[in-house]
Amino acid sequence: MKYILFLNILLCFNLNAFAQEKTADENPFETEIIFSSQDKDNLQFWHYEQVLKMKLNEEGRDNYLSLLNYYTYKMSRLGLKKYGYTEAERKMKFDKLVDALNADMKDLLSPANYGIHKESFKKITQIVYERRNWNN
Repeated sequence: MKYILFLNILLCFNLNAFAQEKTADENPFETEIIFSSQDKDNLQFWHYEQVLKMKLNEEGRDNYLSLLNYYTYKMSRLGLKKYGYTEAERKMKFDKLVDALNADMKDLLSPANYGIHKESFKKITQIVYERRNWNN
C-alpha cells in the first residue's frame, strides 16, 4: 500500500513539473522586453518633464495621463505570444495605436499642448522603432 501511495505521489510531482515546464515555455502572457527598468524610469521622468511644460490643471493632467496609460498599455500588449503577431503586424498595430492616441490627444489638449505631446511621443516612438529594428 505504501508503495502504491509513493508511486502516485511521485507521478503527481513528475506531471506537475512537466506542466510547469511546458507552461513556462508557452506562456501566452509572456512578452518581449524592449526597455530595461532603468530605460523605463528615464523615459517616464523625461516624459513627466514634458507634461509639466503643458501646465495642465489637475483634471487635465489626470485625463491626459489616463489616456496615455490606456494606449501605452495596449501598445505593451502587442508583444504577447498569445496573439502570434509577426513583426510587420506588430509595427502596423503599433502605428495605428499611435495614430489613435494622437487623435484623442488632439481632441483633449489645446493646440500648444498637443504640439508638446506630439513632439515628446514622437521621440518615444523613434526609440521603440530603434529598439525593434523597424527603421528598415
